[in-house]
Amino acid sequence: MRAKRPRPAPLEDRIPVQEVLDRYEAGEAARCLAEEFSVSERSIFRLLERYDIPRRGIRANLPLSNKEIVRRYLVERQEIKQIAAELGVSRHTVASRLDEEGVVRRVGHRGVNLPDDEIRDRHAQGESIRSIARSYGVSPPTIRARISGDLGD
Repeated sequence: MRAKRPRPAPLEDRIPVQEVLDRYEAGEAARCLAEEFSVSERSIFRLLERYDIPRRGIRANLPLSNKEIVRRYLVERQEIKQIAAELGVSRHTVASRLDEEGVVRRVGHRGVNLPDDEIRDRHAQGESIRSIARSYGVSPPTIRARISGDLGD
């Protein structure tokens, strides 16, 4: 007959509970706390649950503040995918940061001021819709709508 392993002391006796809760709420990752206090990540999550601390998803630390992302989007009129590429994150991450700040996002390119007369002239001179679209960083259907005057407003 094998000897039973002694049951470990309750988690609350092995780690400084309030410190763990405070650090988690301040933004420290559960994984890091688990490593530091030599417990499983699951133990940290059970502790959070026991003390009614809501879990958060994985949140990327970005080199720009939300305010700077908003400024680039609204003032510099950068596209979400351009900001995301610069930061090395997904478009969804940038969009969620804009949403957090209450920014009403542009849909398609309706918010972009394109020179409609210039677009029509370039097309009349024989330049392809695809080439014009590429030069403005928009899709061919956007240019086609500008040429026909049907902007969907």
